[in-house]
Amino acid sequence: MIIAFDVDYTLVNSMNAPLYANIDILRWFLTRGHRIIIWSGGGKDYAEMWCRKLGFDRPPYDVICSEKTKEAAAELKPDICFDDEMVDLAKVNIQI
Repeated sequence: MIIAFDVDYTLVNSMNAPLYANIDILRWFLTRGHRIIIWSGGGKDYAEMWCRKLGFDRPPYDVICSEKTKEAAAELKPDICFDDEMVDLAKVNIQI
């Protein structure tokens, strides 16, 4: 499956502190071989920065930092999306 995670307020809070419960969910999917998309409306550089800070920048992780916004992530057709807002991005959308 393809699982998408937003950065702000999903993987990190307003103080830029990691939200470990949500990161644990991401890691759970990774350990089961699912493809992970980490995206942000803040753009590719911002999402990639958080990938590195959260430790998702090297194998065995298959992490994609989406280039622009929800629309760019939606083109990859995720099966599940975790976001702080209710979005229509995947087959199943979970608001955190």
